[in-house]
Amino acid sequence: MGAKHLFQMLLLMVLLTPLAPVQADQLPTAFSRTWCAYETQNFTLVTDWPRRRALSDIKRFNRFRQLFHALFPTAQEQTGLPLRMLVLRRARDFHQLTGTTAFAGITVPSLRAYQLLIGPDQGHTRRDIGLHEYAHYLLRNRTDWNYPIWYEEGLASYLSAVRFDRRPPKLGVLDRKLRKAPGNRFPISYEEVVAATNLLGWSTAKLTAFYERSWLLVHFIRLGHFLGYPDLRSALAGYLAKPQRDFAAAFRLGPTAAGELVERYRRQPSLQVETVSLPKPKPEAVRRRCFDAVESRLHLAISILDVNPALAADVLAATQGAANAERLTALSMALTKLDPERAAAVADQALRHDPNHLGAIVQQATLKVWRCALSSDPDCMANWAEAVDLYRRAWAGNPDRYDAAYGLGVAYLHTGRALEAARHLRFVYEKMPSMTPTNFYLGEAYRILGDERAAVHLQKARNWALEPVWKARAEAALARLRGRY
Repeated sequence: MGAKHLFQMLLLMVLLTPLAPVQADQLPTAFSRTWCAYETQNFTLVTDWPRRRALSDIKRFNRFRQLFHALFPTAQEQTGLPLRMLVLRRARDFHQLTGTTAFAGITVPSLRAYQLLIGPDQGHTRRDIGLHEYAHYLLRNRTDWNYPIWYEEGLASYLSAVRFDRRPPKLGVLDRKLRKAPGNRFPISYEEVVAATNLLGWSTAKLTAFYERSWLLVHFIRLGHFLGYPDLRSALAGYLAKPQRDFAAAFRLGPTAAGELVERYRRQPSLQVETVSLPKPKPEAVRRRCFDAVESRLHLAISILDVNPALAADVLAATQGAANAERLTALSMALTKLDPERAAAVADQALRHDPNHLGAIVQQATLKVWRCALSSDPDCMANWAEAVDLYRRAWAGNPDRYDAAYGLGVAYLHTGRALEAARHLRFVYEKMPSMTPTNFYLGEAYRILGDERAAVHLQKARNWALEPVWKARAEAALARLRGRY
């Protein structure tokens, strides 16, 4: 046996060697708790809260959905992808699972499901964390809306502070501590608030100040005219309608001047509120099922694949007894960025367990082109061609495999078929309008085709990026787009 073949065999043995087992007492305590899933018409809620609290949360989310559609009656009801909420009882569990202490809730869109990861309220000013994240989901379902970050966050905060204990529900109630807070409480200017295009890497203090000032700015635009301040509602509509936004031109005052008005406004003795009349909610069927220990680990690990892949990989490697192809596919996905070679070996294992597992087929295709997105390597063209065949196979097996349709769109874009790429990516976008990579590649396809919709999608990709690399790629694409005109 030649040295080359010996090396290849040794490498294969290493890749196929199981990951070092993680002991149960080494895992975060969340994985030892009892978790139950509550399936409703509009979403599935998974939580470790007692049943009574879970049912109360479901009622509150459904009431909020009703409120949202009363305020925005033309909003899209649902995209077609399942909505899953992971609601954690303990802040420590949330921080350990997500790997962050900067946020109390995270919106994680993916082509498998739209996920909301929701921790307990940790003293935020009247704003309900769960409702805030749900507001993002409902707002981003609108495929024709493209909000700047300050407005989306401000509106989500405004809506999530609703008082359902009043009849009719009341919006616009602000805590006294926010209304009377000294100006130095906010370590960010209104210029910075309006100019923000991404919140990655911000300190907790700056993030908190951004949320609060965005909230105050939205409050002022919606209700300030009741106290004699300029009515900016029609100006807001014009501002939101234009992809290339100019705050000063739209509102006829700059962010600093607007901020000075807001600062005077928030200290008024009393502020206007708005009420929304809602019909009595209809009883909704709820199906409850509690997981065993293996199911709990599998579900929690899959829930954090996109936000904490290292922990997900540890848990999935240690979780025996789960459906092999499903677990191995999820493990391969978690390993994709950590160890692509091992990820490919695990995807192959999944297909040996089940050659027709569509998720494993999609994952194998994705790994074939993992290194090719920004590469000029000649081998990549062959890899893209192989990936197309695999994506087609998965999509033929299930036309609702949006990850397969997305993969086809990206593969077509990289092989010079921008029109076909745009067609597939638009189909995926209609189902998951807030997915950063979908918006990026759809924007690139439109840019190549000379379609003016390119700017909107590239801006969405930049604003909603969960990782710096996507933000940088979207900004570079926008720079290329500006250079064309």
